[in-house]
Amino acid sequence: MNGKKAEGYGFAREMAAKPPYRGYAPGHDYLSTPQQTYTVPPRGYFAMGDNSYNSYDSRYWGPVPEENLVGRGLLVYWPFYQHWGLIR
Repeated sequence: MNGKKAEGYGFAREMAAKPPYRGYAPGHDYLSTPQQTYTVPPRGYFAMGDNSYNSYDSRYWGPVPEENLVGRGLLVYWPFYQHWGLIR
């Protein structure tokens, strides 16, 4: 939203893609390489799936319009690490 890269522990960990985790797979044409950028339109959200390389999410079907959102996330069900369970 502000033109800056996302920062923080979670983003740094995901972007590092250290083995055995491969990070997020590239998406369709508009995100086919890690060097490409994408601007989410106003009142849109970029949804990221929980299964990285196997999730069909906004990398494939584009941003989610705000009017399609129905509520907050409730829980993390995979992977079974320390962040598993209810979302705070």
